[in-house]
Amino acid sequence: MAAQKNGDDRAATIKEYLAEAERCEHYAQRAEQDEERKSWEDLAKRWRTLAAILRGEEPPSD
Repeated sequence: MAAQKNGDDRAATIKEYLAEAERCEHYAQRAEQDEERKSWEDLAKRWRTLAAILRGEEPPSD
């Protein structure tokens, strides 16, 4: 039973990480300066990388 709970926690964490990535991507689209846009895009990529790692996948390449 504990293993299922851990799996549920992991799935919830992945969902949270992907939501953070989407939020960062939204801010990147609204950014007025290239540097700001790049910063938000970099943060989104980090969130997506963390989600991929938790899923046991290869993180996205640069």
